[in-house]
Amino acid sequence: IMASPTNGSSPGSTTSPRGGSSPAGRRKRILLAGLVGLLAWWVIDRLLVDRRPIVVGLLHSLTGIDAPVEKILLDAEIAALTEINANGGLLGRPIRWEVADGGSDAQAFARQAARLIRDEGACVLVGCWGPGGRKSVIRVVEANDHLLIYPGRYEGLEQSPNVMYTGPVPSQLVGPGVRWLREDYAAERFFLVEADDLWGRAVVALAEDILGGLGCTVVGRTLIADEDDITVAVAAIVASRPDAVISTLEWPGTADLSRALRSAGVRPESLPVLALPRGTSLVPAREGITGVSTAVVAGPGLPAGSGPPAGSAVSDPPTDRPTTEAAAGATSGIRLWAQAVRDADTTDVRQVRDAMRHQSIATPEGIIAIDPGTQHTWYRVTVARIRSDGRLDAVSGGTAAALRPVPYPMTRSRAQWDQLAAASFRRWGGSWVPPRAPANTTLPPPAAPAAGASR
Repeated sequence: IMASPTNGSSPGSTTSPRGGSSPAGRRKRILLAGLVGLLAWWVIDRLLVDRRPIVVGLLHSLTGIDAPVEKILLDAEIAALTEINANGGLLGRPIRWEVADGGSDAQAFARQAARLIRDEGACVLVGCWGPGGRKSVIRVVEANDHLLIYPGRYEGLEQSPNVMYTGPVPSQLVGPGVRWLREDYAAERFFLVEADDLWGRAVVALAEDILGGLGCTVVGRTLIADEDDITVAVAAIVASRPDAVISTLEWPGTADLSRALRSAGVRPESLPVLALPRGTSLVPAREGITGVSTAVVAGPGLPAGSGPPAGSAVSDPPTDRPTTEAAAGATSGIRLWAQAVRDADTTDVRQVRDAMRHQSIATPEGIIAIDPGTQHTWYRVTVARIRSDGRLDAVSGGTAAALRPVPYPMTRSRAQWDQLAAASFRRWGGSWVPPRAPANTTLPPPAAPAAGASR
């Protein structure tokens, strides 16, 4: 007599008591486990991985006197951020930029900087142009232990632990220019034309120091405060018979000086003019720069040989639009920051700021790098002659290697440089530019920096 199975199944059945050993059962179990795993991964990913956009604050003057220059910088920064997003963003997150208008006014810059940090959650600010706007924003980022990337060339005489400066300073520009005048023209006697602003004062003071150290003679120095001063300057230049002129005027002023010298009978080959403006958006030939042997010194954005039309750049910006040295600095600043975010593997401001002090990138002009001691940028500089068609030809005097940035040149003590800046501040009534200039520089409160202070 055959005993029946106690579970009630037939003798030949392959089904387990719980129905789980059949192929269909095993597939169900595997599918269920997979779905549970996917759900768990999705929950963990949403809880532990931050997918929110990384916010970058772009702070420039969209209105006011500085708008034409700063809009070029803004375009370069947006193009660089767009390029990063197109390549997958940072840390698996997209970048969202918030644009704020400083309105060519220092107080507006400060308000907008605070808003970007407080309300928009920006993890970095990029921008500013004029000294008043920059200095007011520095107060905000220092108070919030934040980070500003400042892209333009400026007078130096400043250093903040909360700022990365990605444009050149006078110590990187004056020396190569003077060397060109000495080597190509055997210049010994110099006339200095000083723009009535902080840039002009700092550059002319450094030029005097360098020329004195070389045993050269400064035969004259003229401060240009208005158009009438150009006529006075030309008369003084003709009377003093210098071997070379160094001008810190912006391009309209340099054009006026060039035309006035030509009208006074100064032959182009007899008197070279070295132009060292703060703004590096080169004017076309129609502005009248040509006619006197004129050259310009700059960091990124000048060709190493016969180059593109004046005003274009060679710093490989992610855009086909004409740009400037400062726009190249803006592009490089964005890229250096992005590398720092990747290296730090976070957007935490302090960690990114520390990582950025050790960043470098390759450009067509060579390697540029943040100097960890000053948080300014190493640059190779070029001396280029402005041709009659407005294009640029490199001449001797440029540097084969990048130059170290020295915001406080060693020709004077830091206290002496601070005293020079403070004297200008007081002279202009608590502003960083002369009172006649548009109000993009008045600082609240209007107190001059003490000697030895960082600003």
